[in-house]
Amino acid sequence: MVQQTSIQPSAPWLRLDVDNSDWNDAEVSSLVRWYQQMLLIRRFEEKVLDLANAGLVHGPAHASIGQEATAVGAMSVLGTGDRINGTHRAHHQVLAKLVNAQTPGGFDPLHDAFNPDMQGSVRGLMAEIMGLKSGYCGGRGGSMHMRDDASGIPGTSAIIGGNLPHAAGYALADKLLDTGNISVAFFGDGTMMAGPAYEAMNIAALYRLPVIFFAENNLYA
Repeated sequence: MVQQTSIQPSAPWLRLDVDNSDWNDAEVSSLVRWYQQMLLIRRFEEKVLDLANAGLVHGPAHASIGQEATAVGAMSVLGTGDRINGTHRAHHQVLAKLVNAQTPGGFDPLHDAFNPDMQGSVRGLMAEIMGLKSGYCGGRGGSMHMRDDASGIPGTSAIIGGNLPHAAGYALADKLLDTGNISVAFFGDGTMMAGPAYEAMNIAALYRLPVIFFAENNLYA
């Protein structure tokens, strides 16, 4: 006779639910800043698509329209030393991380303009996507291979599931060096069909690595 045994994961699984009280407790300045970042990402992506339709983006340009909040929410609790990577659809995460790395403390979107470094991060990312020399990788990375190590972006990957093992590697280095930093790997639902994703998660669990695997269910898969 077949017997069923309940299997419990060694790591806890948690679901977070918010209600109006959580929004009411949030600092107004934070809400304004997060909204400004989401709007920046949306306008940036719309411009990327305009340029792509005009034939000025040489190669793919996978927009992240509709996923602005996931990037802004994640970056709001990460420091510059924390590292991220993503897949081919990572403009939103990379843009938020780049801008945050250049944003001075106390920045108020309602009264403060972007300083040259903040504006430069936006222009540098757009230049990279367009294949221009002034981009972060000299235009060689394009839309899917974006990198700026100083901002905590070792590089994104066009390979589905290819970025998760990288994040586990970053996290292993952080653990061995005792940096106190964490790594975050962003991926879509399609990545759950890729073997390296589960291999990375198992390695992270085995060695208890400071890494977060952030799934964005964009319904493409």
